Order: sequence, then C-alpha cells, then structure tokens
Amino acid sequence: MNSISAEKQREYIETFPKAEECQIWIDFDGTITKKDTLDELILKYSMDDSWELIEKRWQAGLIGSRQCLEEEFALLRIPKEELHKSIENIEVDAGIFELLNIIRTKSIPIAIVSDGVDLFINQILDNNGIRDITIRSNTAEYNEPYLKLICPNSNNNCAVDSAHCKCLSMDSLKVPGKKSIYIGDGLSDLCAAKHSDFVFAKGTLAKNLTTEGKLFFEFKNLTHIVNFIIKKWEVYITLFICHDFFTRIMPVFIDIID
Repeated sequence: MNSISAEKQREYIETFPKAEECQIWIDFDGTITKKDTLDELILKYSMDDSWELIEKRWQAGLIGSRQCLEEEFALLRIPKEELHKSIENIEVDAGIFELLNIIRTKSIPIAIVSDGVDLFINQILDNNGIRDITIRSNTAEYNEPYLKLICPNSNNNCAVDSAHCKCLSMDSLKVPGKKSIYIGDGLSDLCAAKHSDFVFAKGTLAKNLTTEGKLFFEFKNLTHIVNFIIKKWEVYITLFICHDFFTRIMPVFIDIID
C-alpha cells in the first residue's frame, strides 16, 4: 500500500529510535483490540441505521470525531444488564502481551491514547490481565439506557475537532528528549501520527498517510511490530536474556547441584 520508494522506506526504517531514546503511544480500538469496541456497540444498540450517514460524514472530513461520537451515542439504548456484558467477547491482539513485556523490560514510557471510552477500555484490559498502563481517552456517563459522551481531553483548538485531542495528550505526557513512536490504525490517529518521529500504521491510518505522502511502517498485527522491534533492538534484547540467565536461572542451577 505504501507508495513511497523502496529506498526512502529503507532510509525511514533506519531512523527507528534506540530503546533508550524513545517513548511509545498506542491506539486502543482496532490496534490493541481486534475490533472497534464502539463500532460493536453502535451496531448492536443503535435505534436505527442513521449512524451510517454520521460515520460517512466523519470519514469524509465533514465533521470531527467529537460530533460524530456525540451523534452516534445519542442513538444508543443499552440495557443495564448488558452494558458490560456486551464487550466481554472483544478480543485483544495476542501480540500486545509480548510488546508490553519488551517495553517494560526496557523501561520505555508507554501510553494508550484512544478516541474510545475508558469505561470499556479498562474492562477489556482488566479482562486480559493488562494493568498499570497510562490511558488517555474519552469517558461516558450512563443513565439507563442512555450513554452520554464526555470529552475531558478535548481541545477547542484541535485542527480536526477530535473528541480526544491525542496531540494535546501526547504533549502533556511527553518525556523531554524522547522520540515518539506511534502505533495506530484509524482516522483519529492521523494528526498524532504526523507529529511522531516513527509510525507503525495499518488500515485507515495507513491509507491516509499514503495519500499525504508520509512515511510509515505498515504492520499487520502487533506480533509484526514485536518482530520488527526485536530485530532492530537485537543487541539490547540479547543482553537482557544473558542478564536474566545469570541473575535468575544460574543461581537455581547451582543450588540444585549443591
């Protein structure tokens, strides 16, 4: 999909930061999860199909994600007993576990930046044993059967009128001197991706970056990114394995033979 020349793509890959130089921003719906949580809710609980026109207007750039989500949320009618049950079957990309393991091993700052809702993000992460990770997203108020969108991370000066201005969140959480690596798949990731030093993209994000002639590395799933990172940081990963062997495994072995 990426129409940039092979030479420029190789040059771009060579700009990938070392582990100690970077911090990572990752989208949630469609990136950490296999499906978009809000899309699944809208498909199941919208009163009618008018959300389709709302979605098309957003995709065409006629409205921002804030107006899009507010209008779509106004169509939802979710029974209390189904509020959490409705997302129990949302699966995460299996590669997220190894990706987080590498990131935490190397003490790399990471944050989830999502145009979704914390109510559902927290539940899905908790269901999969993923904790202690910084999250910036929208939130919601539930008053059965209505769900109202709340945007604590919006920005009146946001260029694309997002519900969650990811650029603003990244600016507030950015560690001085660190290079930004962005991982995402959707239209809501475009502005943040363009402000990052290195981008992993798929889906709509990849299409939009291609249209704008922006460089990125196209990924299929998070395991694809894990394999890329291991290859680029091979020396650092090897050193960790050696350290792990001598500090944890070797003492146990000596104790056994004694």
